[in-house]
Amino acid sequence: NIMVSDQTVKNLAETFERSRGSLADRLMAALVAGQAGGGDKRGMQSAALLVVRKNGGYLGANDRFIDIRVYDAKDPITELARLLALHKLHFFPSEPQDLLPITPAVVAQLEPILLSEPASQAQKWLARPQGSATPAFLEALKNFMYWENYDVRVRMDGKIDRVVLEDVLRKRKT
Repeated sequence: NIMVSDQTVKNLAETFERSRGSLADRLMAALVAGQAGGGDKRGMQSAALLVVRKNGGYLGANDRFIDIRVYDAKDPITELARLLALHKLHFFPSEPQDLLPITPAVVAQLEPILLSEPASQAQKWLARPQGSATPAFLEALKNFMYWENYDVRVRMDGKIDRVVLEDVLRKRKT
């Protein structure tokens, strides 16, 4: 690559060495810092993040634990960060600190969705309001979460992942 200045590489290295978190998070932070230090003289068009781990790919079928690529974007690093967040949401299990009890307030947020979706089908996830985390509500929520590809975060213990809840509500915000 053709860097604007040595500051690009300095930012990359220092940020990677100082940052905390997973390898993917540290690499992402380093990319952001490198761009802030000037980046490539030719500008930005693409970005990629590859983290390998033995049998770390989907269902252990390969070693590509994380393999995300942005080929043509105005702001590829921002897009890469967005895709990494989605990858974590759909392929990484819940973090214990993100688990919330399914209270009546949470049910009130999710019930309208479960009563009206899937829009393309006559039969909805939930036939009638429950008002609390009943077995029928939990079963409907489980089926909905599988449909929405939150497979690794499905729970049947009366809890929901905060990140999933936020994503579901954000997607349906009018």
